[in-house]
Amino acid sequence: RGFLWENGAMIDVGTLGGTFSAARDLNNAGQVVGEAGTGGLDQRGQPVSHAFRWQNGVMTDLGTLGSAYDNSRAFGISSTGQVVGQSFTAFDASNWLQAAFVWENGVMYDLNSLLPAGSGWALHYANAINDSGQLVGNGVINGVQHGFLFTDPDGVFANGVGTIIDLGDLPGGLNASAASAVNGSGQVAGASWTSNDLHAFRYSSGQMLDLGTLGGSRSEAGDINDAGQIVGYS
Repeated sequence: RGFLWENGAMIDVGTLGGTFSAARDLNNAGQVVGEAGTGGLDQRGQPVSHAFRWQNGVMTDLGTLGSAYDNSRAFGISSTGQVVGQSFTAFDASNWLQAAFVWENGVMYDLNSLLPAGSGWALHYANAINDSGQLVGNGVINGVQHGFLFTDPDGVFANGVGTIIDLGDLPGGLNASAASAVNGSGQVAGASWTSNDLHAFRYSSGQMLDLGTLGGSRSEAGDINDAGQIVGYS
């Protein structure tokens, strides 16, 4: 089960009718997001989970971009309660069709529908959102998997089209990256393949910085604060 820990006690956030849940993020208002079982089954006969937002003992089902029998997951929440994540829109043969979403004011939007025309992107999931209308995640452009930074000019995604930046990858890398977190000034943390292995990066002002490792071959960044400090593992 997902939990919220406060004042020395662990609170079970419950489920949406199923048997499991997982909490992924929270804001300063105590709103928690993640995924929870609904009790239903998907097209393969497997348990369905939906993205949720929980506050003060009440869990809200955020739905999906497909049907109630598809899955969704929430990964991040802003201070105003906007939620980002991933929704599976259909099951085609042996593969799930997936899309990044942003949820605000009771409506889940496919982030791909908010892209400029002809962007070339297919956005698969969104991992984090700040309070300036910026969110980060992962998608495919020109056949390669790259992290992205999506910005909505006024921070209200329902108003229409935003702008997107391809974060690229580290020099000499294998043309693959993913963005994990974004801070209030738009600096991004994530990981990119190098010629050897995966390395954590910080993206700032158009430049991707290789954070290196603790001596091994691999590192990944999980979060970044407003001072530009980054945490992860190596």
